Amino acid sequence: MPVVLSQVATVKTGQGIRTGSASENGREVVVGVAVMRIRENSRTVATAVAERLKVIGRSLPTDIVVKPVLDRTVLVNSTISTVAKNLAEGAVLVVEFTAIHEDMFGSDNLIARIETHILGIEPAVSRTLELPFSLTLAQIHAVLQAAFGWTDNHLHRFEIGGFDYGPLDLEEDDSNRRTFDSSSVRLHDFALRYGRPVEFLYEYDFGDSWVHVLTLNAVQRDPAARYSRCTGGSRGGPPEDSGGAPGYAEFLEAWSDP
Repeated sequence: MPVVLSQVATVKTGQGIRTGSASENGREVVVGVAVMRIRENSRTVATAVAERLKVIGRSLPTDIVVKPVLDRTVLVNSTISTVAKNLAEGAVLVVEFTAIHEDMFGSDNLIARIETHILGIEPAVSRTLELPFSLTLAQIHAVLQAAFGWTDNHLHRFEIGGFDYGPLDLEEDDSNRRTFDSSSVRLHDFALRYGRPVEFLYEYDFGDSWVHVLTLNAVQRDPAARYSRCTGGSRGGPPEDSGGAPGYAEFLEAWSDP
């Protein structure tokens, strides 16, 4: 609904100019705020407010100026520019570091060792996996399903560095977070960049929410071994649809007390 200044305020010649928080450079200033509805785009709203203020300004006396003070469009564009610059510089550093790392160690001599366990269960349900760095996250999903005895009857996703990776048909949740294609990302895309363990999450069955913590290290390949392989672990995986970690605890309690 259109709102004009006369509907919310009275414009008239004032008395002496006030000083303090309501003045700027000796001129009286009135500050207002545009309220944005949930799920609205901040840049779209900022642009619309600026255009509306131009219309309102034409109805005001010539010595009264109405203008946006904090334009979210400028802020967002500056943030995007900064992120793009940092990503570009980071990509150069990654390429340089990867080249040095491969010269020193030889990528063919390394495999990925993943220590993983399910959150919220004690004693831990864990696995140690050794995998080629050429595997995609989609293939890691299949390995985890086999290692923990899951049946792949539910949705899943990886969370790495604040980004979600999964099947492309994965629906967005209420947070509107974008899901990237897990079949296009491989372990060697991020595993060796910083020379230290990488930790990320894998969630299976969004209802029960079986969250697995995965800690990834680069270790020397055993020439006599065949990869992928599971080299260790503790306890069998929980049954499907048992209610997550709390439900599994109740399941075990009932199982032990017939």
